[in-house]
Amino acid sequence: MAKESSLYPSIKWGVMLGDLVKVAKYDLNGIAHHLFGVVISSPQECQVEMFPYVNVYMFSSNKVSKCYPDSIEIVSQGRG
Repeated sequence: MAKESSLYPSIKWGVMLGDLVKVAKYDLNGIAHHLFGVVISSPQECQVEMFPYVNVYMFSSNKVSKCYPDSIEIVSQGRG
């Protein structure tokens, strides 16, 4: 079950609700494709997964994608 991130309070992940982000997605050949989206959830964590994640609405596919810290770059901060 996912919940708002509070497991590691000393780790600061700068992504917030409403941020415009660039997400790196990799194809089978290892080539990165950079897609843009907007963060639609607060950072969350799950007992099964080790790392926090946010849900991002991807503009190119019109779908929501679970994104981890290693694949997200903040383009513009939202107003939260």
